[in-house]
Formats: sequence, C-alpha cells, structure tokens
Amino acid sequence: MRYRLDREIGSPAVPNFHFFRSDGIPAFVAVAPNVSPMPAGEYVASATIPGHFLNEGAYNIGFALTTFAATHHQVHFNEQGALTVNVRDPRDDATMRYGYGGPFSGVVRPKLAWQVERIG
Repeated sequence: MRYRLDREIGSPAVPNFHFFRSDGIPAFVAVAPNVSPMPAGEYVASATIPGHFLNEGAYNIGFALTTFAATHHQVHFNEQGALTVNVRDPRDDATMRYGYGGPFSGVVRPKLAWQVERIG
C-alpha cells in the first residue's frame, strides 16, 4: 500500500489490511506493529502472508490508514475491495489432500507442524 502524509500527525498513522472472502465474510484484519508518529512524506506499507495460510478461494483486500490516540481513533482512508486475489490449492499430496479433491471449510488452512507417534 502506498500513501502520503501531507503533514505530521501526532499519533501513529497505522496501515491496516482487511481481508474478506468473496461472499463478504471477514477473514482477518492485519495491523502494522510498532508504528511511531511519522513526518510528512510518502510511504509504502507491505505485509507478507505466509504460504499455506489462506484456504482456497477469492479474497477481497481493503487498505486503510488509521490513527490511534488515547481517547479515540480516526480512519483517514479505507479503500474497501482495493485488491482481489484468488488462492489456488494445488491438487498434489504436498498440500495434505491425500487424493481428496473437494473443498475444505474455513477461511484459513495453515500447514501446521504435526507429530504423529505411536504410544502403545
């Protein structure tokens, strides 16, 4: 997300991304950590979504900039649906499908570190 601050804002101007499934169901909101007040200027904010995190399907992503003060917050812009991405799940065994070709429920489908061991 690229944005410009026309003046210095006394509170942190925090970039945040809003992820929605294509049916409008919220998936999650990602908020930039450790943001300090910044002088006027141009900025670029980016975030990396780890592989094997989102479930298959289309997602609409909104970009927003919000300042948070002790008593209130202010949304400076909120571009809903600014970007649409389509997550595809390959049909090979590396995706933990074991030959299953149907959909999995849920918004996220993380590839977790598993241990399966015999105890008896």
